[in-house]
Amino acid sequence: MSTITFKGVASDTLGIMITKTPVPPCQQQGYETIYIPDGPVLYNDKKIRENVSIIVEAAITDMSKFRQIYSHFQGHGNLILSGESDKYYKAICRPLTPENIAASLKLIVLEFECESYAYAVSNDPVEITVNDYNLEVGGSYFCKPVYEVYGSGNISLIVNNTESLLTLYNVDEHVTVDTALLMCHKDGVNVKSSGFLPFLNVGTNRIQFTGNVTKIEITKNERWL
Repeated sequence: MSTITFKGVASDTLGIMITKTPVPPCQQQGYETIYIPDGPVLYNDKKIRENVSIIVEAAITDMSKFRQIYSHFQGHGNLILSGESDKYYKAICRPLTPENIAASLKLIVLEFECESYAYAVSNDPVEITVNDYNLEVGGSYFCKPVYEVYGSGNISLIVNNTESLLTLYNVDEHVTVDTALLMCHKDGVNVKSSGFLPFLNVGTNRIQFTGNVTKIEITKNERWL
C-alpha cells in the first residue's frame, strides 16, 4: 500500500488511504526560444527550474480524524513518497477538495507544490580530518553543501581544483560555509572570505585545505532531478 509522509507524519496514521500512487516528477531544464527573422532559431538556457506539482488522491478511512487531516495537510514541510523512501521534497501542501465535499464523499485530493529537486533523507555530515580526501557524492545533479570548518587563522578550502579555492580569514574556532545561502558566517555573523563557494559534483570530489585545520564536517545535501 502506498503512503506519503508529510512533516514527519505518515498518511496511514492520519486515517487516509492513498488511492492513486503519486508519480515522482522530473523537472526539465527551462529554455527560452528566440526567433530571429530570416535567421536560425536560438535556445537560451534560463538557468532556472520551475517548481513541480505532486497530486495525491486518498480515501478517508477514519472520519474521527477529519479535522486533524485538514489541519495537518497545509503549510510547508518535507514530503516523502513510499516508492522513494530515501528521498524527500521540500513542499507546500494545498488541499484541493472543499471540506464539505470531502466529508460527504470521504475522499480528498491534495496538491503538493515542490521544489524541482528531491533530496537525500540520509544527510549526516561527513567528518574529514586528513588533507586530500576523496568524498563520494550520490544523486543525479551537483549539490550545494554546507561546510563546517574548524581551526584558526587563515584557511583555504580547495574542492576538485585550484579554481574552486575559498579562503577564510582570521578563523576563530569555526566557520560555516553555506553554499545554498551563498555566505560564510560564524553563528550567523558574516566572516571575511575571498574566492569561490565550492559546490560538489556527482561522483568523487577531491577535498583539500591549507592552514591550521582541526577538521571539516561536510553536509552534502545530495539531490536528484
